[in-house]
Amino acid sequence: VGPRDVGDAMARWIAKDRVPVNRVVLLASGNIRHRSSDETISKGMKMIEEFRDVLKERYPSLTIEVDSTGTPDSDWVRMASAPCLFTGHGSYALAAVAASRGYRATPSVANVNFFTSERLPPSHLRKTWYLYDFTVDGKKV
Repeated sequence: VGPRDVGDAMARWIAKDRVPVNRVVLLASGNIRHRSSDETISKGMKMIEEFRDVLKERYPSLTIEVDSTGTPDSDWVRMASAPCLFTGHGSYALAAVAASRGYRATPSVANVNFFTSERLPPSHLRKTWYLYDFTVDGKKV
């Protein structure tokens, strides 16, 4: 799932649920600090820059921070305690979403570890927990 696909999904969620977003923190330590190769770090940073550009296109006044200083534990706590949390797939992200009391959105898939698993219809699990639809390179998978 590319940066534009994620940005489009996030924008649909923000508009649909009128989520109050004025600041975004992109947690990047997973790709940068945790024994990643130079190639993985470079690819991850490129995706973060593309995603930041997509968000700036849509929300010019949005404050966007990239934080690559965290540990897995501190990143998880930040995610779980964020007033608004938009994640991709994976059990790490889902655990933080489940612990969160804020607005949250996760991919609409039957198995959160595989974004290509069976798709669920976009819907709300709770008033503040949305399952978002997404594309891969602009196409449904």
